[in-house]
Amino acid sequence: MAAQTLKCRVRPADEGCLVVLNMGFGWSFYGFFIAAAVWMALYFVWALAAGARDRTSAGDDR
Repeated sequence: MAAQTLKCRVRPADEGCLVVLNMGFGWSFYGFFIAAAVWMALYFVWALAAGARDRTSAGDDR
């Protein structure tokens, strides 16, 4: 059954059911994956910078 064919079982004036049907997963679901991707990007930037800093301080110029 598609989401468009679902009908509210509450009063027609109550729009709460329509909001729930049209909301999808919401920001709490997608926000987790967005935050994880940002964290991973920042981690790799930090790791590459730390690796370069350690190589130059050790005198190992590869």
